[in-house]
Amino acid sequence: MIPVATSNDNNGCVPTSSNCIIWQGPDIPCINICHGDNVSEVVYKLATELCDVLDKTNLQTLDLSCLQLAPDDTPTNLSEFNQMIVDQLCSLGGRCDALEGGSGGGGTTEDTIIQFASCFSPATEGTVEEYAALIGTKVCELVSEISTINSTLVQHNTRITALENADNSFTLPQVTPTCVLTPTPQDMDVVLEALEEEFCELKEATGTASQLIAATGDQCPNLSAADRLSGSGTMASIPGWNTQVINLSHSISNLWLVICDMRTALENVMDCCAADCTDIILVMSSSLNPDGTTLTIDFTGSVIPSDFISCNPLGSLITVTDSSGNTYTERAVISNLVDFNTSLTVNLNTTSLTPGSNLTIALDHCVGNGQITCEKRITDTVINGTSCPSLENTIGITNIDYAFLHTQGSGVSYIIDLLDMNDNVIATKTHNNQPNGTLSGSFTSLTSATNYKIRASVVVSGQANTVCPATQVTTLSDGNGDSCALPTDVTVTIDPGT
Repeated sequence: MIPVATSNDNNGCVPTSSNCIIWQGPDIPCINICHGDNVSEVVYKLATELCDVLDKTNLQTLDLSCLQLAPDDTPTNLSEFNQMIVDQLCSLGGRCDALEGGSGGGGTTEDTIIQFASCFSPATEGTVEEYAALIGTKVCELVSEISTINSTLVQHNTRITALENADNSFTLPQVTPTCVLTPTPQDMDVVLEALEEEFCELKEATGTASQLIAATGDQCPNLSAADRLSGSGTMASIPGWNTQVINLSHSISNLWLVICDMRTALENVMDCCAADCTDIILVMSSSLNPDGTTLTIDFTGSVIPSDFISCNPLGSLITVTDSSGNTYTERAVISNLVDFNTSLTVNLNTTSLTPGSNLTIALDHCVGNGQITCEKRITDTVINGTSCPSLENTIGITNIDYAFLHTQGSGVSYIIDLLDMNDNVIATKTHNNQPNGTLSGSFTSLTSATNYKIRASVVVSGQANTVCPATQVTTLSDGNGDSCALPTDVTVTIDPGT
């Protein structure tokens, strides 16, 4: 209320501002109205309290779903809501009176929680009604199982009766011997008798098992530590020597090794006065480890008389050449390698040789005994089976990303081709002279939900490329018209052996 800017009478009233009219009534603490407040403040506080009351009594904010009321029974105002509460209270009161006056005297068991027996696990507790339902289910299961057991017992009884009434005569099965009798079907007991007869004869010829074991102990004392008669080292250094002899096979193996050692020594004695270059036998075999990074050169089977020594104190010259003409040289005393049954190894990563290349190994051997000098050159070739890389592909809707581990060194390069299903090359990626590590690339702008092939080729200078098997991959669908389209990329690892 604000004053009217005139002093004229308006409909018999003098316009006066509500701010100028004072509340002369008592304080009303519940709505914060005080004696002496102007009328504007009093009206504002009354309006605020009225709005708060309207909000709190608004039935639209109440959830009455638990009462399961029909649309016509849903209260639309506070009076109807209060009446509904009274009706519900009266109904509950009548039901409680009925329960208290019933035969149980203590109310219902519908909500009583009880502990279940352990056989009803994982359920452990519930109402009486739930427990009764579980018991009923279990009883039905037991009835079904008992019916099955009874049926099985009837079947077993029938079968047992048939067995009891059957003819108990039995015919021994026949077997076909291979050495104790004619190799034709024979009764089992006949073969057993012949086998026992043969075994007894064999036992008389060889002695008992304990006698054979005792015979293995007749080996010369400390024979393993004794010096070899041919070559250098002890008897235990001979390949295949059994230091611990625990059976006849160990004993016979050592016996032959001793005989061979003695024979070699005897041959050296017999040939000592007429030794020539034909007495020198050179055998060389070479191999690569699976990664193609370590070359092993073995001289097992070579024979060099003990009085022959290398022309060069450092040993014979070994030259390794790769497909590009790069070479690596090293000297080794071949007789020492043979005597100690060891091989020469070359780490290709420490040389200028290409690890993935084919290799030619040449041995220029020169030895002498003070009277004659013998020179001979032998060669060996190693075809490097450089393994195909294992491609790991990440497949998208319009792209295929790949990655693989490179371990062949900077001398090996790779070509990665993307092909269509007719084996036509669509795109190519190259990785030239890269250091060891993970190499990767990507084919982009592809068609979704389309089959492609991806293929790797290994390139080594000076030799033919190794073309690895192609593997089919399929780009993901973009989801249009395909309810089964994958929402994310899929990673696929391609085994180079497939």
